[in-house]
Amino acid sequence: MGPVSERVVIPALYLLGHSIELSLKAFLLHRGLALEDLPLIGHDLEKALGEATARGLSSHLELSGDQREALRCLNELYKSKELEYIKTGEKVFPGLILIAALAECLVQAVCRLVGQPRWDLR
Repeated sequence: MGPVSERVVIPALYLLGHSIELSLKAFLLHRGLALEDLPLIGHDLEKALGEATARGLSSHLELSGDQREALRCLNELYKSKELEYIKTGEKVFPGLILIAALAECLVQAVCRLVGQPRWDLR
């Protein structure tokens, strides 16, 4: 199997980024963040992760250094909307498999915390 086409990677990364954003925000709401405060986080995945970590996420999910670096890389593209709108120039993409695994672990952790049944995403 050859390399994954950029035409597949970009939409997949956007959707995974959106999943990560929504999972982190669901965790934050579950941990008492007011709905009115969500716009302060915006679409910044690192800011959401920082706030979630401050509210105890790391006791439910520990991210590896590779996962944190992949999230940082994804965040640069995600929060600037470069995965949604065409912007020419060189880009650095995080590993798709690493981001997909991170998104799945995060969804599973948040589902457990808020009392939802386990989702089988495969």
